[in-house]
Parts: sequence; structure tokens; C-alpha cells
Amino acid sequence: MIRNISIVLLLELLFSNTPSNTRPVNTYSIVAYDDSTGQLGVAVQSHWFSVGSLVPWAKAGVGAVATQSLVKVEYGPDGLKGMEEGKLPHAILSELLDEDDGRDLRQVAMIDAYGNVSSHTGQKCISYAGHQIGKNYSVQANIMEKPTVWPAMAKAFEKTKGDLANRMMAALEAAEKEGGDLRGKQSASMLIVSGEPTGIPWKDVVMDLRIDDHPTPLKELKRLIRIHRAYRHANKGDHYLELEKIDKAMIEYGKASQFYPENPELPYWSAVTLAGAGDLKKALPIFKDVFKKEPKLRELTPRLVNAGILPNSDDLIERIIQAGDRIAHDDDFRIELINHRDYPIYRSKSGDINVNASDTQLHFKVRGLTSVDKTERIDWKTKNAFRWNDGTPSKDFPVINSFTYTFNGVGESNIGLLPEMKGSSVVIYGHYQDQVDSLRIYIQ
Repeated sequence: MIRNISIVLLLELLFSNTPSNTRPVNTYSIVAYDDSTGQLGVAVQSHWFSVGSLVPWAKAGVGAVATQSLVKVEYGPDGLKGMEEGKLPHAILSELLDEDDGRDLRQVAMIDAYGNVSSHTGQKCISYAGHQIGKNYSVQANIMEKPTVWPAMAKAFEKTKGDLANRMMAALEAAEKEGGDLRGKQSASMLIVSGEPTGIPWKDVVMDLRIDDHPTPLKELKRLIRIHRAYRHANKGDHYLELEKIDKAMIEYGKASQFYPENPELPYWSAVTLAGAGDLKKALPIFKDVFKKEPKLRELTPRLVNAGILPNSDDLIERIIQAGDRIAHDDDFRIELINHRDYPIYRSKSGDINVNASDTQLHFKVRGLTSVDKTERIDWKTKNAFRWNDGTPSKDFPVINSFTYTFNGVGESNIGLLPEMKGSSVVIYGHYQDQVDSLRIYIQ
């Protein structure tokens, strides 16, 4: 009878609030402050779906909160509000617990931007449950396999070197190594906010990573931390590139590639930066390796010209696109010029086409050839050096910037070369799946 009454009371507490306010999230977590950077963070792992949407709360220059066990979400925003008003964590937590009939089933930790900490483990939290407070941190856990889990977390955090993400990750890994959650593992999260608050939320978040459902959430969290570091360096590289500080940009892009070597796009942007700065000799080997791993980046390259990322140079773009060996395909693709009006033309040894200008527009076709009969799309693009007689550049001609579909492996488009283009050249690109072919026409 007593057991039945206890279950009823537990259910009443669980469902006494709206579903969005209370959740039975049993887990281990850490709240921490880095006194060298001012950063505040929360890290958590649980056998519960999307733990990152409930447990961690943090605001730059204010504090951090972890609310777990039978979660009452309000401890997060209310705790931050109290700290922002200048109250100490222990006073805020005491006030909130006094107002909470379910206090004995709660587990909450708070830390402010000065390293002041307060924690609570309700006496009815499912064992093994407890917390430990240290300098600039608190670790807390419930439904653990062993009562040594949270002491192991504390020890790991104190002994680990590095930034706040490194140290909090070490605490989570120590918990899992010690046995972790009795029920297993499902989700994890890490939230870190800046020690230099701007008041702009998206700028103040240093890291916000969530693994909502995964067989090994800590392993996945650690992988995402590594990738996050890579993209922070890549973003810095982009920033320096905007400022035309090429040397600094290259350093950041290099660091990004070191953190995430399996992603060919990161060294690709290093190569783009080098090429844009005129160092094609260093760039081409990088392009060659990148295109081998991801041929689609070859197709991206000509599009960078209109964005102002690469110079408007036909020779440069063509040399980049031709870097490396193209991957053999069952449906190899090539383009050719169709002189259906029999204009006098001739080809150079390099394969470039030379056309004599006329008093009227010259009309040609470009044809794309594949080795498959099924209908496929070909995208046509051009880049030319055409200028009007007064020197004004034009991007209007030749008349081609479209797509066509193949029939029996053949797709065609029309181009027109104006008399005013005499003395210039045009490069035409055909894009088919992950393949790109090009031809150059000189107008004499």
C-alpha cells in the first residue's frame, strides 16, 4: 500500500506541471567557469532523447545552469534571471527550491560569472545520485551505476589541461568510464558562452552542440567539437580574407584543415585564397588533391568569379579546372563547337578555336555529349573578356547562361558572337553531373 502511494505521489509530481515544464531526465552533467577567459559552460549526457533541449542553460557574462532528474525547466531561465539581477547562485537556488513542491526529486546546479557555485540533489533522486562542488565548477549525477561517478568527473575536470570544452569533455568521459548512467546512453550536449558578452545572443555563444539520439553520444560530441574548432578557424580565415590579410587567412585555413582533414572543402578554400593572391604554383597541387576527393568543387570554381572571390581571368580558371586527373566515368562528358553555318574557323595546337569576326553576329551551337541514352541536364556557363569599343566591360554576350537536357546522350545550346567582340576571347563551360568540360574561342 505504501509503495502504491509513493508511485501515485511521483506521478502527481511528474504531471503536475505542463508537459513542457517537467521531464524525467536522469543524467550526469557539469557546469563550469573558466577564469582565464570568462567563458561559462554546461555539458551533459543522458539516456534520454534530446537532453540538450532541457538541461543546459547559459548566458554570457551572467551564468550557467543545469536542471535535471525530474526536470523543472524553469530553474534554467529563472536561475539566469536571478544571476543577471545580481543575486548569488545559492540565494537563487534556495528561493526556487522553497517554491517547488517537487524539490526532493530535483537536481540543479548554478554557477555565475564570478565562479560562485550552488548545487542541489533532492533526497528522493534515484540512486546513485549526488553532486560535488569544486573551484569554478559543479558536477552532478543521478541513476548512476556507481556512487563514484561524480567524484571521477570532478577529478578529471581539475586535472585536464586546455580550454573549457576540453575540460568539460574530459569530465563526461570520466563519468562514462566509471560506469555512467545505469540505463545506458542516448544523447549529449555542450553549451559554452563567451567571457566577453556583446549582448547579441548569436555572437555570445561560443559553442552549442547537441547530439539528440545516438548509440555513442559522447564519441559523437567529441567529433563535433573537433569539427566545430575547424570551422571557427575557417570563419576566421574568411574574416581575414575580407580584410585582404592573406597570410593570416592562410594560417587559419591551415588550422581548419588540421582539425578536419577528412573534409576536402577546407583545403579547397586555402587553394582559392592562394590562387586569388596570385600564387597558383602552391594552389594547383591543393586543387588537384581536392578535386580527386570531391569533383563537385571543380564545378564550383568558375562560379567564384562573379562573387569576386577569384579574379576574372579565363586562363586562371581554366588552369584550376584542369588541375589533377579527372575521375573516369561510365558516362564521360565532353563538349564541342558546332559550326552549322560553315564560318571559316581554325584550331590552334592547344585546341583553342579561332574565328574571324564579321560585320554581323556569328551564330554557333555548343554540343554536350554523354555516353548514356537517358535524359540528363547540362548547365552552360560563359566567361569572356569582351569589352565595348569605349572600354566598358560586358557580361551579356555570348548569349548563353542556361541549361539543356540531353536526348540520346546529346544536348545543345546556341551562342552568338558580336562584331564588337573582335580581339577578345570567350570560354564556354559545360557542367554535367560532377564533370566539367570547356572550350575557348578567340575572335580575330
